[in-house]
Amino acid sequence: MAFFDWLNAPLSGAADHSLAPWAYWHARWMVLGWGVLLPLGALVARFYKVTPRQDWPRALDSRAWWNSHRALQWAGVLAMSVGVWLVWGHGQGVSPLARLHGWAGWALCAAGWAQIVGGLLRGSKGGPGDPQLRGDHYDMTPRRLAFERAHKSLGCAALTTLDNLRL
Repeated sequence: MAFFDWLNAPLSGAADHSLAPWAYWHARWMVLGWGVLLPLGALVARFYKVTPRQDWPRALDSRAWWNSHRALQWAGVLAMSVGVWLVWGHGQGVSPLARLHGWAGWALCAAGWAQIVGGLLRGSKGGPGDPQLRGDHYDMTPRRLAFERAHKSLGCAALTTLDNLRL
């Protein structure tokens, strides 16, 4: 029985474990955003651009993956923003570990919103649906090429940072 008492004890070593509602709702919203919605959006973009039932290569531009990716990413960033709003102003007099958590959180918030803004400014991918450009997805404008590099790099860095800095 002592093992289960230790397992259920708070990390601080205190006898009781109580959190303010803002703290546990902050955690829930952040887990929803960064632990569920944003990774799902990344998985959709990575693995569902071409589906088994798609008549590829005749049907090149499936909008289902794009709409799902965009909806999941927007929902994830909005969930993250609710989590930030809930914790706003509650970080005074905290430990160095909590300050590190806060700074990592702000970096992830900036990365999340940078992805949204970048997506709105991404430019054309070219291809059959764009009469101004010849070729396919790989015939992108310079602005779109810059977006693709930044979007994928920032997204991978955010998920890696999140995975390594869960405090």
